[in-house]
Amino acid sequence: MMDRAVMKTTQEAFNELILHFGNLPNPDKAIAMVMELLAERDALVHDNATLLDSLNKEVRNHGSSWAEKDGEVIGYMCLTDWEVELGMASGGNVIYPSIDNIKEIRKCVASCGIAEVEVRLRRIVQESSRDD
Repeated sequence: MMDRAVMKTTQEAFNELILHFGNLPNPDKAIAMVMELLAERDALVHDNATLLDSLNKEVRNHGSSWAEKDGEVIGYMCLTDWEVELGMASGGNVIYPSIDNIKEIRKCVASCGIAEVEVRLRRIVQESSRDD
């Protein structure tokens, strides 16, 4: 379900668009296009929430840590991220826990490809401040 703040913002934007579309030669067509775009956006919001829930369940089912006892973990990345962006993307790069998971979330891998990577802990730079 969409967040109330998003729904309100969407409704306000829609009302404003209706006012502006009243001046267009074919306002009904423009309004129909906006409604279609809003429906597509709502579907994407729902799909993303479903994917996040799926990933959270996968993490819970696996246990508290993906890392093996030796501090290594196997994961999967978009091959383009591996070849071009690794270490240079200011927002970081995502490593997925399974091939199925990356295919489900990153639709680009159908054309980009998938890299299997191994991540190894070298050292802890800053200790956790969590109380758990």
